[in-house]
Amino acid sequence: MSSDTDDLDRLFDAPSWWRAQAARALGLSGEPLLSGASPGVSCPAVLHSVLAGLRRKEPFGADAEHPYDDKAPALDVLVDVGAGVGGISEWFRRHSGGTVIAVDPAEGSREAARLLFPSLIVRDGSAEVTGLPAGMADAALLIGVISLIDDLVGAMREAERIVRADGAVAIVDLFSATGRSLRSGPNVFHTLQHVVTMLSMRGWTTVEVGVGATASDPTWAAGGALVDEWIRARRSDHPAFPRWAADQTHLRRHIDHGDLVTGWVVARHGR
Repeated sequence: MSSDTDDLDRLFDAPSWWRAQAARALGLSGEPLLSGASPGVSCPAVLHSVLAGLRRKEPFGADAEHPYDDKAPALDVLVDVGAGVGGISEWFRRHSGGTVIAVDPAEGSREAARLLFPSLIVRDGSAEVTGLPAGMADAALLIGVISLIDDLVGAMREAERIVRADGAVAIVDLFSATGRSLRSGPNVFHTLQHVVTMLSMRGWTTVEVGVGATASDPTWAAGGALVDEWIRARRSDHPAFPRWAADQTHLRRHIDHGDLVTGWVVARHGR
């Protein structure tokens, strides 16, 4: 594991555990618990779009009377790569009816996910090396992950390996709105077109793609805001706090300047 990866793990380790502590202390449940653990962007609307894309039977842009396949195989196994504290993983578990495996390299994130969402299967692993068997998943989810990866080839290769022959990959993230990649802090904000093109070149067929505002639904955002307030009030003297706060500040700055948009793409392999 590279030193850059080690630095990212340390960046998210303690704050992830703080999110779990805050959620428990605040008595969060239901959707506020999910968003308190994993604030995300454009939630939950973008998650519904992704789930619909995973159930599509026609490629993006196809003129089909019935774009969704009511008889499509169930989403029995989904792998959420870079799952963090697991709020998004739990959302997909509840809404897909399948088994969700939450994979993350940071120990604090994994322990927090196990504490808050005991129905998840939590595993140690990265976007490039999940440690899971080949062909074992109906879909791989990379949500808020690729903006932390410079070279996406390894993550794409691993997604191809772990999904079944006609499986799917779903990517949700903040993307550059400037027409070129944007580097800032620990992030590389790719363009959505770059990711769609890369998937196509690797044999994936896009079945859902979209761009939207970064703001989440107010009900979803409320849970994350409560947890952030708890952290600021109770963990500001922790050595990891300045870096956590700086990470939040730099993201907010880019969003406020209009540099970033929420983007999502769902693609199916082997079509």
